[in-house]
Amino acid sequence: MSRLRSGLVLVCGLALLAGACSSSGNKELDLGKAEREIRKLSETAYGAEAPVGGVKCPKQVTEKKGAEFTCTVQIGGQPLLIALHQKDNRGNVRIDQVQAVIFTKKVEAFVATYAAQNGAPTTSVSCGDKLVSTRSPGERFSCTVDFADGTHGVAQLQVKDTNGKVGLQNLQRA
Repeated sequence: MSRLRSGLVLVCGLALLAGACSSSGNKELDLGKAEREIRKLSETAYGAEAPVGGVKCPKQVTEKKGAEFTCTVQIGGQPLLIALHQKDNRGNVRIDQVQAVIFTKKVEAFVATYAAQNGAPTTSVSCGDKLVSTRSPGERFSCTVDFADGTHGVAQLQVKDTNGKVGLQNLQRA
């Protein structure tokens, strides 16, 4: 099995998202701050290779140690799932990327290189028409392959982790 590392990963501890008190007396997190931090981390990790769009978090989240919630950020037009874990009752959270950002052209080049190194040069590899895809660790996907001898085939891949590491599970002619 060959592997490709396609992207980076967002992991960050963010302090003091504490916000105002709600009508029930519970404090709400400052989700605007969380959204700004997620966008900043995403720009750093992916902005050089893909456009980073808007971030969406729930409208309200009460401060509570151990509570979790999710947000999404658009990377190359695709939603990337982000998990936030409340570390305490003071608005401190940990931001974790739940999915990998997979760059289509990098995966296609990886499959073509692997095929050529194993005596099966290609004329084209297609893993879709999007700049990126966002996929969960363990998720499998396939790419179509046109070999130089005129035959066709399929490359089966699997996402290994949120860092964008992809393993080639199988490359076979149809």
